[in-house]
Amino acid sequence: MSGDSDLLRDGFSFPTKLISAAIQRSLDGHGVKINATSTKLLAEVCRVVTIEAAARSAREALQEGERQVQLQHLEKILAQLLLDL
Repeated sequence: MSGDSDLLRDGFSFPTKLISAAIQRSLDGHGVKINATSTKLLAEVCRVVTIEAAARSAREALQEGERQVQLQHLEKILAQLLLDL
């Protein structure tokens, strides 16, 4: 597990090509373009939200006496996480 925390701390990120492709696909036909700086910012937002979701889910699992995060833990924290954004 320490390898996972190292990954998060040491530069885990979403590829900007992936973010750009997802945005272009969702905005296809609307004539909207996104520049490189915006794509990098969205990748960072995705990274931060992912790390926060993982941390909150882990805390929820520990509170329930479990050592492994399950889907139910993510489901429990998701509503508040979205409200906190």
